[in-house]
Amino acid sequence: MSLVHVSLNGEERTVAGGLRVRSLLSDDQIEQVERGELVVLDRAGRERGLDGALADGLALRVVAPPAA
Repeated sequence: MSLVHVSLNGEERTVAGGLRVRSLLSDDQIEQVERGELVVLDRAGRERGLDGALADGLALRVVAPPAA
């Protein structure tokens, strides 16, 4: 099994390769993302979906969506 090193809100984690973004989040965070109350952004500010694959070195943050 391969491992990938990712960061979520500045916290480093080592997880199994092949996992999805949703695997890093709590059930409450997943529900908030699904309702549009939170978004998951990568370090470039691009929104990532819950089913996006985790890659080694990926840095994500969970934040309120930008005002429209």
